[in-house]
Parts: sequence; C-alpha cells; structure tokens
Amino acid sequence: MTLNIQIPPELEQMLRKRLAKGLEREALEQLAVAWFNAGHISSRQLATMLGLSWHEAQIFLKQNGGVLTMTIEEVRQEAASILENQ
Repeated sequence: MTLNIQIPPELEQMLRKRLAKGLEREALEQLAVAWFNAGHISSRQLATMLGLSWHEAQIFLKQNGGVLTMTIEEVRQEAASILENQ
C-alpha cells in the first residue's frame, strides 16, 4: 500500500535535511510506533511493516519509545519460533 501525505514544500525540504534516515523511512517508522503503541498492530506486524526480524523490532521499539507488552499469543509464537530454530 502506498500512502501519500501532503506537507508544504518548505517543510518537506527542512525535514529532508534534518532526517538522516530519509523522510519516507522516518515517517514509516514513526507511524509504525504510533500504531503499535495505540494497540492497532502487534510487534510482529511492526516487524513486517519495517522489514525487521522480530528481535530487531524489539530493539527498535525500545530505542523509539515503543511500549513493549506481549500478548499471550505473541509469547506462544515467540516460544515456538525459538524451539523451531534450535
């Protein structure tokens, strides 16, 4: 899915200069964290959205203000994943 956001050109130029990761990536990451914190997506969905492994997503969330909570289903999925990779 492609999402278009309209911002004034001068704001776009300023943000492009300030954001080391790039405006598009920064917007995607901030949206993912906001959706995660609001309970709209799981950490696995965030990982998929950002092209990260589950473990990378956990680190990303810790570094970017994500409120880390796991549902029982996520704990089960993670345990099954660990057992499969042994």
